[in-house]
Amino acid sequence: MRRIFLLLLTSICLTIVNAGSLSKRYTSFLTEKGILYFVRPMHMPKCEGNQTRYGLTFDITYLDNDDDSVSFTTTVITALPMSLDSVLIVTAQGNIKVNTDKIYSEPYKSNYLNRLRFYLKWRDLKLLYGLVIPYVIVYGDDLRFSFSRKEWMSEREIINRIIKIIELNK
Repeated sequence: MRRIFLLLLTSICLTIVNAGSLSKRYTSFLTEKGILYFVRPMHMPKCEGNQTRYGLTFDITYLDNDDDSVSFTTTVITALPMSLDSVLIVTAQGNIKVNTDKIYSEPYKSNYLNRLRFYLKWRDLKLLYGLVIPYVIVYGDDLRFSFSRKEWMSEREIINRIIKIIELNK
């Protein structure tokens, strides 16, 4: 009986801790156009052989009434300002190529900080985070970013929990 009580208490504590950590990862609020969900910035490490010393930082924004479009706003530090018209997302299931919008480029130390945005369909976001193997974001010919397998399992679980919350509120 004591073991069952201890197991139940541990389970409740873990649920509370996980719920608290999830609320630190995203926020949502009501707008005139619907509920806006904002997933706070995540860091994706660079792949081997990249032409930058830095990884990629990105956040995800989803407006539930916005034609099922998901916005990825990314920050990439490079030696020269970036001017790309598309990004390639490589998965084990196939590739997704989407157009990018340049928000800005500005000097950063001896490099350039580049803010770019691309949009995915809601179903593509669910597909990406449903995969067991992490996806790779490719900018141009020499910039590749991906989560390690260990990081991927954690990030994937968190994003999938956020996706479930969004779907509950659709």
